[in-house]
Order: sequence, then C-alpha cells, then structure tokens
Amino acid sequence: MIFIVNTSYAGGDANSISNQKISSDLYGSYSLSVGQLDWGKETGSLNSTPTLYQPFSIDGWVGKKLSQDTEGIIHAKVIVYQQSGNIAEPEDDAIEGALNLDLLHLRHYENSTSFINLGYIFSEENENGSANANVNSYLASIGYATDSLILGVGAGTTNHEINSWHVDELIYYHITYQLPISNKINLIASKHYSEYERKIQASSDVDEADMGILSLKATYDLEKSFITLGGDRYTINNALTPETKGGSVYFSWTVPFGKSPNNRTSFIMDNRPAVDQVIGFGGAF
Repeated sequence: MIFIVNTSYAGGDANSISNQKISSDLYGSYSLSVGQLDWGKETGSLNSTPTLYQPFSIDGWVGKKLSQDTEGIIHAKVIVYQQSGNIAEPEDDAIEGALNLDLLHLRHYENSTSFINLGYIFSEENENGSANANVNSYLASIGYATDSLILGVGAGTTNHEINSWHVDELIYYHITYQLPISNKINLIASKHYSEYERKIQASSDVDEADMGILSLKATYDLEKSFITLGGDRYTINNALTPETKGGSVYFSWTVPFGKSPNNRTSFIMDNRPAVDQVIGFGGAF
C-alpha cells in the first residue's frame, strides 16, 4: 500500500536472536501516514469515479519470540480515503477505506529469514444506486529476506457481499531492496505485481487483469523514531478499459517500541506488499 514504511531502526544485530534467551517482552512499531493519490482525469466510468484521494493510515505490528529462532507477529493497518476530483455526481466505485490484518511466523537463520503469512483484508467501496460494497479477501503468502532484500509470493480469494466489481482469485509477487546511504538514511525500492480476475456476481469472470506498483522511498532515523518520504507509480490493465495509470506521494512517521531481536523482522514488517490497494482499485477501474 502507499503507506508502508521501512526501517533499520529498533532491530539489533542481524544474528543476535541466536544469542538471546527467550523473552516474554513484546516489541514492534506503529506508523502514521498521510499522502495523495492521483489517478488522472481520464480514469473512471461515465466520469463518476473519483480521481483524487487523500489517504490517512494507521499501521502497526506486535511481535514476540516463540523460540530462539522463531517469532510470531500480529499486524494491522487501517486506511481511510478522502475522495475528490470526480467530474460528475453521484460518485461511483469510490474506495472508502480498508482494514488489513496479518498473522506471520518467522524463522531466522544466520544470514536470512523465511516467513509465512496469513492475511485478511476488508475493503469498502461506495456504490451509486445500491448499498456500499463490502469485500472480504483472504490471503496466504511465503517469503524470504536478507538484511537488504525481501522476496515474497502469495495468492488470495475474495468473498463479496453485494453486486459489485471486485478482485477475485489473486496471485502476486513482491520484491524490496534496501540500500543504506548513511547510518541514518536508507533508500528503498519495491516492485509489486498482481494478476487477478475481475468479477461481478451476475456476470462471468473477466480474465487477464493485472496491476503493477513501483515504489521508491527514503527513511531518516531520528533519536527514537524515523520518518519516511516516498512515492508510488501504479499501472492497471484489464479487458474492459484502457490502461489506467496513477501516482502517489506520502509522508510517514514511525515509532518503534520494545526491543526487536532482529533487524530483518522490522525490515519485513515495515515493507508489506500493497495487496489492499490491488483489491480496492484493481476492481474499481
């Protein structure tokens, strides 16, 4: 999602987990983010879909060591979108907000970490002439990380509550690379790519839809927190409308708490793939 941030802060040495005793202490971080997402004037059916969004998000995770080599993580993110830029009223296919919940199991090795993720996304879409569309999505993914690289692949399915376009039968991959610039500044580049079906209850599936997200951001460590400034580039392709492109900028403030036993834990958790955006905007456009 637009509002996923990265840090090397609050981590400790990469292999320190093997030298520490099992602890009941909890650790993690929380983030506050604001930004703007522009889909361009040509976006939308009958000019009723909003083209400009000003999202605000609260993102956080809590972890606990399960053994000397494993960790359990609970992650949550809430996003509220403010819409504008639509030409005609009333608005249709406007993303109102999303709730993202994740449960992860991480296993650390000397120079790498593997992880398994089970996720749930609830997204709400404003519909013209009917009740708002509430979409429930269920995800599973696996991944691998070093101190500077994250690789992840996943799949998901969607359960819809009313007649509305939504993303169905999703598969995706996610790549993140971190380049330290100094002891306080990190530069992070990410690539997310999803393929999915677009579906409405009364119609057959529409195949060959995809969404790509390119991200570039920089983090700066403060004394007990860090800030992030970044931007994303979005491209949506499907069989019904021409290629749709959008872009975003955002600013985030992240505060770690507790003592994380491994830098890779923060690196993985603060760079979650933007599947909630794919489900929300991939079905609407």
